[in-house]
Amino acid sequence: MKNKMKIAAINCLNINSIIDKHIELVTNPVTKGEIIEKDNKLVCVEEVIREAKAAPRRSVLFHKYVYLLHLIIIRCITNKSYSTHLSYQVLTEVLGKHYTDMLQTLHKMRIIDVDTTYSIGNHSRRIVLINKDVSFVITKNLKVIEYANKVDKFFSKNQKNELSKFDNNNFIKNYNKSLFLLELKDKDEAIKFISELNLKEEQFKYYYFKIESFSFDKKEIYTIDKNKRIYHYLTNLPRPLKSFFNIKFQLDISNSHPLLFSKFIIDKYNINHNIINILLSISVPTYKAHYAGKQLYNILNNNNIQFNKKELPFDLLHFLYSTSKGIFWDNFVELFDNRLDRSIIKQRLFQEVFYSRKKKVTRYRPFAKLFRYYYPNVWKLIKEIKKDNPNDLPNMMMQQESGLFYSILQKCYEKKWKVVNIHDAIIILDAKENDNIDVNEVRNIMEEVYTINNLHATIAIDEY
Repeated sequence: MKNKMKIAAINCLNINSIIDKHIELVTNPVTKGEIIEKDNKLVCVEEVIREAKAAPRRSVLFHKYVYLLHLIIIRCITNKSYSTHLSYQVLTEVLGKHYTDMLQTLHKMRIIDVDTTYSIGNHSRRIVLINKDVSFVITKNLKVIEYANKVDKFFSKNQKNELSKFDNNNFIKNYNKSLFLLELKDKDEAIKFISELNLKEEQFKYYYFKIESFSFDKKEIYTIDKNKRIYHYLTNLPRPLKSFFNIKFQLDISNSHPLLFSKFIIDKYNINHNIINILLSISVPTYKAHYAGKQLYNILNNNNIQFNKKELPFDLLHFLYSTSKGIFWDNFVELFDNRLDRSIIKQRLFQEVFYSRKKKVTRYRPFAKLFRYYYPNVWKLIKEIKKDNPNDLPNMMMQQESGLFYSILQKCYEKKWKVVNIHDAIIILDAKENDNIDVNEVRNIMEEVYTINNLHATIAIDEY
């Protein structure tokens, strides 16, 4: 066992004051008042819903609170929403019967917020960190270190059980071997850099905590969700911080999700890949979809590719063109005369169109209204897919993306390359194991996998 460890703590928070509140709460019965009619009068009757408990030993609670606060902080600060779910089974196994009372005490003291909803066997209550005035210290408290080791063992076992459900163990091993090579090259420079960015307080804290939490990270896959999307330390790493890690290249699929949606159009209308190839050789105005679609239709006709425009409307043609060319988001930036940031447009179109739970109406959704105007038949197809369940479309798109990147990563691992992905991007680490890697060869693999699936991917390469 290590004789010291780095832990997170809340500044100016006295653990003894938490213990005082804990003892006060548990040694007093919890009552519930109810107004009843008695002898023609309304009277209040109090019912004890939880009996008073014996006061626990302060020395026992002290170590448990130090560790629990550390765990909650670390789990929350690495999440943009400052929230987490902790396993009730694991924490009661490690911290004992006091765990529930400890959460209630922290909640009463407004250090955390705790959701009331949970599902036994599916998910625990969501814990939100309210007090974010956090610092990192070294502790030699052997009891705290013991709790940390026990929890790590439980989480590692649960994680292995979850990952064992994935159908390829070698894939997981190769992925984790690649993640293990991730390095933070200069922590001090990274902190200095974000200090000079003029970030808002919440954003600065998230960047800062992301840097600090790297020393706690095990450099392994955290989880793989039901859509087989892989999550790890890099998943939510802000782009400005990437240059401080040993990342050599990042290869992104341009307008990835709109491109994935074009597969639904291709399948529904049985569009030959030859049409896509000819479209890619064309240059037309990028923003006025009504006119561009007509131009594309005429050019295809001139190339002896004829079809009924009622069978394949102009806007569908333009959607295929703009997504295959990788300019879909740029089209909408131009519509706003570059007044809106590209990232805002992407976020709003995801919220109001592709991932929206509202299947039909565009009222109070200006981006959805604009999308429907320029791509009316694409909008109809989105509504059709969402008819039974609005979640079907995003789930299908994420599953499709995961399958594509699984194939890409497998081909890279066959070449002994150490790479990982962040959903729709491949990350090439700057490590000696990748000395012979050719970024263009990686791009060719990505293009090949997409082409096999009747999609044309435009790939942007960032070098760090």
